[in-house]
Amino acid sequence: MKDHRRECGVEKGTRHAILCRFRATTYASLDQMKSQKEIRVAMISLGTPFNRSINKWVRGSLYQRGIRRVAEFSFKLEQEEFVAWKPDAVVAHIHNERIRDLVRSLGVPAINSSKFKEDPGLPTVSPDNVAMGRQAAEHLLESGYQHFAYSGRLTSSFSKLRLQGFRDALSPESQLSVYSDPHPNYGQLQRQGADPNLEAYQHWLRSLPSPTGILAEDDHSGMSLLETLNQMNLQPGADIGVISGHDLQVSTYSALTTIPVPFERWGEEAAKLLLHMLASGSLEAEDVFFLPGRVRRGDSTCFVGSQDPAIREAIQFIQVHAHLDISVDHVADAVKIPKRTLQRKFKQELERSISSLIRTAHIERAKQILGESHASLHEIARSSGLSNQHRLIRVFKEVEGLTPGEYRQQHGNSK
Repeated sequence: MKDHRRECGVEKGTRHAILCRFRATTYASLDQMKSQKEIRVAMISLGTPFNRSINKWVRGSLYQRGIRRVAEFSFKLEQEEFVAWKPDAVVAHIHNERIRDLVRSLGVPAINSSKFKEDPGLPTVSPDNVAMGRQAAEHLLESGYQHFAYSGRLTSSFSKLRLQGFRDALSPESQLSVYSDPHPNYGQLQRQGADPNLEAYQHWLRSLPSPTGILAEDDHSGMSLLETLNQMNLQPGADIGVISGHDLQVSTYSALTTIPVPFERWGEEAAKLLLHMLASGSLEAEDVFFLPGRVRRGDSTCFVGSQDPAIREAIQFIQVHAHLDISVDHVADAVKIPKRTLQRKFKQELERSISSLIRTAHIERAKQILGESHASLHEIARSSGLSNQHRLIRVFKEVEGLTPGEYRQQHGNSK
């Protein structure tokens, strides 16, 4: 079998990596390719926990499909060493032109496993960042916040896309404040050290109306934001609600509400696309964007955006008891207010009924179980306060526009 590596260019104006096609005869299938040579896959990593999580699942998925020769290279790699290893395919976290140009110069199937650059020059596998921003906005709206802000540097494509989705999900009348200046460093804040960016950041936070729901671009930004609020004696959730973009898969700050990224899905999709390119002998492929996980609620959004203590207590009761078959009467009894008075408060302040909020809480819990387990519909109904699977299917379809089974196919655990 001939070596298919060669240097080749990119057609100007194309969105995907259209480098060249193999000139020699392509492999009829991946199995035929594996029978004729040992396939080598190189992974270029930033070395961060986030990047290592992706590569872990890429490696595992490749191993399951019989690809055993996988090597990880630092983004500081020496070009001669990398080229000398002669990879047959590459998975790279493209964050600068040097890495992009080096990978493209090999002329082998290669994919980008990030959405850091707007046009990485390679087929990309990434979470749908617009959907993530939209999901964050919907969560804050459901929690009752009426003022909104975004905290992110906007130096990367993923941050801009999350802001786009966040803005699109809000009503045209909503006021959205965006802070894109340099942010305080979380580690520096924890050590109580001086941070040159802290004063400007605190000034921005003080300018926001209370309560405001903020989407932080990622968990580092979210944790810095919570630490800053603590130093300002502002209450996360009540004064400022905070939800962050992707989850670091660590319990560093369990109070933070996050939208977790399914790293296992990320790795599997990256491996699947790479193997498809290897088997077809093509360097062209469409980008693959998959939906993020469901909101993982922490204390940072557990209070509703209302100054009325009765409404806050009512919503907290609903959220805590979403697994039970609760009614408006149960909520009114819990906050010790006549039912009609509480209903009027909800209509006046939130423009929502208590029953609609209860229904939403039930469905959010059902969605979480659907996405994270293989529980039967009967078990999910009992665990989400909907009494039986027929009621679960009916209410789920009314709220989400699709059945629980269809939702599980789109969002569920792939295992």
